[in-house]
Amino acid sequence: MSRLRLLAQLVRRVSSRPLDWSIPGRADILIAFADTADHISSYFPDKRVMVLDLESPRRNIWILLIALFEGSKSVDGYIRSWLRVSGAKLLVSAQDNFEPLWRIQAPGNTAVALIQNGLRTAEHNSMPPATSARRHSSVDYYFCFNSLAQPFLEQSVSATFVPIGSFRSNHERPRRGGNQRCLAYISTFRTDLDFDHVITTTRLGAVTYRDVVEDRMNTLQVVADFCCQFGYELRILGKDSSADREKEFYERRLAGVSFEFFPRHPGRFQYSMCDASQIVVSTGSTLGLESLSRGNRTAIFNRLPDIIGEPSQRFGWPQVLSGEGPFWSISCSSERITAVLTDLYQFTDDKWTETVTQYRDVLPIYDPGNTQFVKTLAVFGARSLSESLSK
Repeated sequence: MSRLRLLAQLVRRVSSRPLDWSIPGRADILIAFADTADHISSYFPDKRVMVLDLESPRRNIWILLIALFEGSKSVDGYIRSWLRVSGAKLLVSAQDNFEPLWRIQAPGNTAVALIQNGLRTAEHNSMPPATSARRHSSVDYYFCFNSLAQPFLEQSVSATFVPIGSFRSNHERPRRGGNQRCLAYISTFRTDLDFDHVITTTRLGAVTYRDVVEDRMNTLQVVADFCCQFGYELRILGKDSSADREKEFYERRLAGVSFEFFPRHPGRFQYSMCDASQIVVSTGSTLGLESLSRGNRTAIFNRLPDIIGEPSQRFGWPQVLSGEGPFWSISCSSERITAVLTDLYQFTDDKWTETVTQYRDVLPIYDPGNTQFVKTLAVFGARSLSESLSK
């Protein structure tokens, strides 16, 4: 097909897409996706940093044309052209399961670094399936939660794996809340999913989003009863970008229950709210694991592995732990929830530290200030936050 015909196809394809007509600039560091970009850029104070927001529908017309004349209409071709034009020596992304980045084939001596930003399981919406072709995908660095994550991740991507824990959690130093008698429940509610949306189909039939929501609301009701009995203030830490709709959902479902709702704000990930709470409750979110790694008294009540028939959703995976433990439960009966919360309430600080330390291997590493990230990427100009602030 001639270049002119390809150009005509491109014009038709982007005619409905907002275009950026600015002349592409030069950069030392290119960050894919705006989420977490401020955090990442703070480690490169002396470098020219450019953010390539791949979630935005807007595309740079000049980069699109260059990609076309280089024979590529793919997303990875678009990214590769940005790297070539900008002259960036490092591409960093906290969207590690964005597949085009795996096969970027960066030009020249440009390196690609991925940062694990969530729990990765065998579910396809967590990581794309590892086909033979994908197993040949390659990046330079993959910063992962812990050493247990590497064997699973390397089924899809070859890389130099560097266990650093949660980059975002490491970026925020602990902020203890003193004697605030409050319990934080980590919301997983999504307003963009229809209640009848089929998540998966098991041998027992279809599992809808409604099934998951109802199960988690049963858990939250028991948690709310515990708060009432022991005099805890219930705080719900929002997840959804549509905070008003998320708050309305909980107000409707928890009618008569006193609670305070804390919406999630762009670029902030509720770590300080977890740190400020005496007890944190998670129904399977990554934030719950990060809270544990930060040393907070955190309970994991998650029946999702049984509901959807996916063992990789169990706490501790890929290690096989009991379904019931000192701070977690897969049965999520009202008796077990109350018993776990009561234990967390009664533990001394020393007893809690002793208990959670036994399971450090299955939690994200906690490395305040991301020292291992900085050490690995120092050759590209990465600096510690203390060095950056002193500039």
